[in-house]
Amino acid sequence: LIGEARPLRCLKCGRLMLRKEEHEITGQEWNSLGSFWLERGKPEKAFECLQKAAWLEDPLGITTLGWFFETGIGTEPNPGEALWLYRQAARMQYAPAMFSLGRCAQAGTGMEANPKEAFLWYRKAAELNLTQAQLLLYHCYMQGIGTAKNPDTALQWLKTAAEHNDSQAQMELGRCYEFGEGVKQNLETAAAWYSRACDQGDAAGQCSLGVCFEYGRGVKADMARAVELYRRSARQGYHRGQYNLAICLEYGDGVEINKEAAFQLYLQAAEEGYAPAQTNLALCYEHGRGTQIDKPQAFRWTKAAAQQGYDRAQNNLGQYYLVGIGTAQNYEAAMEWFLKSAEQGYGLAMCTIAAMYALGAGVEPNMEKAIEWYQKGAEAGSILAQFALAQCYQTGAGVEQNDQMALKWFQSAADQGYDSAMYQTALMYETGLGTPADLEKALHYYRQGAEAGFPKALSSLGRFYEEGIQTAIDLGQALTCYRLAAEKGDPEGVYRLADCMAHGRGTAPNPKAALDLCQQAASADFSKAEDLKEKLCLLTEELKRELSEKSQKGCP
Repeated sequence: LIGEARPLRCLKCGRLMLRKEEHEITGQEWNSLGSFWLERGKPEKAFECLQKAAWLEDPLGITTLGWFFETGIGTEPNPGEALWLYRQAARMQYAPAMFSLGRCAQAGTGMEANPKEAFLWYRKAAELNLTQAQLLLYHCYMQGIGTAKNPDTALQWLKTAAEHNDSQAQMELGRCYEFGEGVKQNLETAAAWYSRACDQGDAAGQCSLGVCFEYGRGVKADMARAVELYRRSARQGYHRGQYNLAICLEYGDGVEINKEAAFQLYLQAAEEGYAPAQTNLALCYEHGRGTQIDKPQAFRWTKAAAQQGYDRAQNNLGQYYLVGIGTAQNYEAAMEWFLKSAEQGYGLAMCTIAAMYALGAGVEPNMEKAIEWYQKGAEAGSILAQFALAQCYQTGAGVEQNDQMALKWFQSAADQGYDSAMYQTALMYETGLGTPADLEKALHYYRQGAEAGFPKALSSLGRFYEEGIQTAIDLGQALTCYRLAAEKGDPEGVYRLADCMAHGRGTAPNPKAALDLCQQAASADFSKAEDLKEKLCLLTEELKRELSEKSQKGCP
């Protein structure tokens, strides 16, 4: 009405407010007022409200006031006062206060660290159904903190917290089932628990469920669904979600390639301190993916990740020092970081250490140490170390020549997808080096190498098709293989393609085109294929004579 005062409304929700005398305000209402002022950046006013809630013996007010004293919100830090307040609320059977006492006992806040006392407080709070305490009690039983290790009891408490819809517990239980930690591995059950966390809007749950959909772990593989989940996780600022989405955008997995957007996501996750994102961000700066090339920035972010102990970044930082990318070349620093990475089992770092000893890069040449590090790298699964070790056994460099060991490591690298190793493995099976000849296996590895686009494998596969070795003769396939190999500059591919064109195998005879091909190949590097160079020269002379004779007879 005109002339009457407007009714008061809550600044937070807009609802009508009733006037109350201060002595009429309850402890719960003082708590709400404390939250109100804290959200508006007035910690001192929030502190005063919580004091009044505590005076009214409100357990939440007492516990929250303890948290203010513990962390110095609105007052000077006073861990002793915080402990006293937590104990008052714990006597009232208030589970969050018991949980806080457990935290303080475990961390030594306001008292000497006492894992046994921490365990007892966590158990009391857990028995009152506080899921945070149940989750920490799980860790206590798993790691033996304040009690004997007991994985079975640990799992019971974790399941209890998860069933009470604690998203962190659901995530941890999903991880246990995914990797078989404390339970029999069950990927379907893992995905189900991740899904429950995801349904609560948990960013980590969204990301982990995305991984399940990306790789088909416990669910049918669905890259589009994985990308959707990564997006939801990334929107909440979750670093792993940002990182995984960035990888999808960088390489076009389940989404159109967008290197600029990938760069921005790497940057966001990197600024949160996520080492894998810092490492990939550095590679963006190094190679100009989604941003301008900036090698000092590449060095800076790689170092930031390496200093966190991330093995891949430590290896990359070693490479930067070794070559001088974004910093001055420094062999000593390179070796230091390679060793740190190698200590964590990173095979590529072991391989590079071996190469430094083999080549004498920054160290005295030492083939014995080179072989030792190649061996370590090979056993750690580095395909480059496996290939290099195989070459050492093949040639007797630093080790007694041994074709069987050479084949073992070539084949190991080949089975991990290394194209050069596929060719070498096939060649050894074809020629019977280190093993009885096995043309079926030779054909298998030549095919794999050819599918990977390795030129020598293409030429050899073409030869198998042309000559009908372990397969039906197929001159069309042979010609295709030779042509692809020739386009990649393989001497044998050049020669065999020219030979087919000259003599009409798999195609109409075309000596002129064959001669042109021979002449184009004349400048190719035949240093490792002198026999082919001689064959090519003979074919060239044959074609010249044939074309000359046709010209003299007036043939087109």
